[in-house]
Amino acid sequence: MQIDREQSGNREQTENGNQQRIWQDTPYPGVCFYGLSESLESGRTALLKFDAGARLPAHAHPGWEQLLILEGQFRVNHQCCHPRDYVFLPAGETHEVEAITAGIYLTIAEKAGVKISKEAEI
Repeated sequence: MQIDREQSGNREQTENGNQQRIWQDTPYPGVCFYGLSESLESGRTALLKFDAGARLPAHAHPGWEQLLILEGQFRVNHQCCHPRDYVFLPAGETHEVEAITAGIYLTIAEKAGVKISKEAEI
């Protein structure tokens, strides 16, 4: 078992010695990203944090994607999801995500990469 508490400089010390995540902005307003792992062999695992009303446009991944809602409420392809809900998206399935309330979910993607749908391009 591996526990990684200081991953790629994505954490900082707080006054009491606890470590805190440093979220990275994405191109989408109100959506932040915290990478946990990424490789060609094992894909990508990350946390995504949304402000209420923030959204990811329609997109697809080259491999399957799994979501586990940790906090808040999300709409994934018009389906309402709550904490502890699990979503499985097959490879190539176009989907969009919108935060109904502020929240965080864990994403595990079989393969790195994403293709934004032409209709959703800004």
